[in-house]
Amino acid sequence: MHVIGLDGIPSGWLAVVYDTRKGAVADVVRLKSVTEIPKVPLDVRVVAIDIPIGLLDASRTGGRDCDRAARQRLGPPRQSSVFPPPVRPALIATTHDEASRLNALAGDGLRTSRQAFGILPEIREVDEFVSPESQRWLREVHPEVSFAVMADRACEHRKSAAAGFDERRRRLIDVGFLHLLDLIERFDLPWGLRADLADATAAAWSASRVLNGSAIVLPSSPAPTDSRGLRMEIVA
Repeated sequence: MHVIGLDGIPSGWLAVVYDTRKGAVADVVRLKSVTEIPKVPLDVRVVAIDIPIGLLDASRTGGRDCDRAARQRLGPPRQSSVFPPPVRPALIATTHDEASRLNALAGDGLRTSRQAFGILPEIREVDEFVSPESQRWLREVHPEVSFAVMADRACEHRKSAAAGFDERRRRLIDVGFLHLLDLIERFDLPWGLRADLADATAAAWSASRVLNGSAIVLPSSPAPTDSRGLRMEIVA
């Protein structure tokens, strides 16, 4: 059985395919769209993706309950990595100003952060793809939460820093994954994708925990659903 961890990259998505029986990464591939997931020729049981699933229709301070719970789990200084996604009415925006205006009009007047707007096309892509039925196998993760759960504490360094990459590399080794540099060489990946590889691998780790029933779910109480019936939760 296989699981997949997905992280967004400029050209689409980086997918780490993990063989749960062998306890090893089976493949690292690049997908142009999430619609290609069902075409992966493997027995894939769970896909964990680093993108919001389930969106508010009206903006709210702190965002969704799962965003708040994730920040609480991380604490400073990593909690700033969890930013509220745009509300669904803002997904049609093509500029940051337009997204902020639509976000502010819906709800309590909050603008959309530049970080959230930076991944708005990917949020829109996943929102168009996902359904309550597909949430049986497609789950939202946040890599920083996954890394925090691995060691029972948040990472100290930013993922873009050399010390941050090494910190995350060591945590993945501690939970049974190959050295990330070995994966980069084995699958002939550009060095510039090293942070994305770390995040996708952490997502695959969380996907394997969903499969074996050991994953944590934020919020811990039954997750609220959005207006489309999508659960708003983060697993790790």
